[in-house]
Amino acid sequence: MSREAAGAAIRTLREARDWSLADLAEATGVSIMGLSFLERGARKPHKSTVQKVENGLGVPPGTYALLVVAEDTATGVAELLDPRPAPSPV
Repeated sequence: MSREAAGAAIRTLREARDWSLADLAEATGVSIMGLSFLERGARKPHKSTVQKVENGLGVPPGTYALLVVAEDTATGVAELLDPRPAPSPV
């Protein structure tokens, strides 16, 4: 997909927790401006920034990279928000 779509997905995850940018900044140690750039896809984020955001949101490492290349970020976000295992095939 794109950095913009992945950033929007990160925003969705943050908002699902009812967190402001300031809340996420406090949880991650990343500045509000840095988080804003990440969420808007305005700049390619540094790997350490992505790791801090993933840790702060409690999502698996590599989530951002998967969202960048995903064809449908909405599905990826939905799975992160509701991580119930998929039903096993019969």
